[in-house]
Amino acid sequence: MSHTVPKLATEYERPDHVTESDWYRLLSAERRRELLDVFDDRSGPLALDSLAAEIATRDDELDAPDAADDAVLTRVASSLHHVHLPKLHDAGVVEYDPDSRRIEP
Repeated sequence: MSHTVPKLATEYERPDHVTESDWYRLLSAERRRELLDVFDDRSGPLALDSLAAEIATRDDELDAPDAADDAVLTRVASSLHHVHLPKLHDAGVVEYDPDSRRIEP
């Protein structure tokens, strides 16, 4: 399985309500670009655990989304939940409900 390289920050369409400097700051983290790449391939909401599995699989940390390595999935989900999703949610790029652990583009 090959590592999926996320797009460069310049390849994403910046929402009108986000300043250019804020947009580059948001996309400075590869994990956030990977997250947005996942939603490029999907149109509906996603559960945090499914998103974590998809990202871990794309990073070659798991062989397949159902090959559950709990430590890897917990680490990826934790970084998404505590760091990356709140930043994207606060900027209005995604909708994230930490209680239901559901993300919408």
